[in-house]
Amino acid sequence: MLPTDKGNTTVIMNTSDYKKKMKNLLSDKAYKKLDKNPTNTISQNIKILVEKSNIPSKTKSILKSTNSLPPRLYGLSKVHKPNIPLRPIVSAIYFPTYNFSRFLTQTLQSLPGKFESHNQFNELHTKVTKNPIRFTDLLVSFDVEPFFTHKFQ
Repeated sequence: MLPTDKGNTTVIMNTSDYKKKMKNLLSDKAYKKLDKNPTNTISQNIKILVEKSNIPSKTKSILKSTNSLPPRLYGLSKVHKPNIPLRPIVSAIYFPTYNFSRFLTQTLQSLPGKFESHNQFNELHTKVTKNPIRFTDLLVSFDVEPFFTHKFQ
C-alpha cells in the first residue's frame, strides 16, 4: 500500500511490481551507484565547516548532525498516468545536510528584498526590458533538470 502522487488516494500494488518500477527508475542515467556511502564524510565536513563559522554555539549544535543516515528513495504512484509509473521521492530528513539546509533557507528568506523566480523566457525578457539591469545586479539561473529525470515528449 502506498499513497499516490496527486490526490488523497492509496494504491495497492504487488511488491514485485513496485520493485520493478523502482528499478526501472534507477536505470535512468540521472542516477549513479556510489562505491561507498558518503554520509559519514559529509557529516564530518559539515562539522568542520560549522566549527569554523561565527554561528552561535546553540545553532552550531543543531547544525552538526549525529546518527546520520543516507537519504531514502521511494516512489509515489502516478495513477493519472498510463501504466501507473512512480514519481521518485528522496527523503533526506536524517542526512547530515538536512538541518544545515533548513538553516540556510531560513537565513536567506530573512534577507531584505523579494526574490523572484522565472521559468518563462518571455516573462523574464519583459521584466528586464522594463527594468534595465544595473552593473550591481546579479541574475541567477538554476538548472532543475536533475529534478525531472525523464524527458518530456
